[in-house]
Amino acid sequence: MMDMERSTLLSLAGFLLFNIFENVIGTVVGPSLIFYIKSIGGTQDDYGLTTSAACVGMTIMMIVFGKWVDSNGNKYQAPLACAFILGIVGSIIYFLASLLPNGIWAVRAILLGRFISG
Repeated sequence: MMDMERSTLLSLAGFLLFNIFENVIGTVVGPSLIFYIKSIGGTQDDYGLTTSAACVGMTIMMIVFGKWVDSNGNKYQAPLACAFILGIVGSIIYFLASLLPNGIWAVRAILLGRFISG
């Protein structure tokens, strides 16, 4: 029983640290995102969409990862690795948006990157 409690505490600590890190990133990126969106030809509506896309992605994946961990005997390594990989893929798409010509495609690439990262 002691190993289960330790494993649960470590899982919770890992997810707590991950969420704190994610919130710090959101605090840094959030205020500057409007300028980035506008610099590539986006509007305030596009800014709102990209901001909410990360939250929608997080909400959906919390449910998926929660069910995955529960069905996996509280083993969180695979879901956490998957979340890490999705974050990297989303960040790469977010970066590649800067290489696209200004306009709708660049804005949608940022939207997609933020959704996947979320």
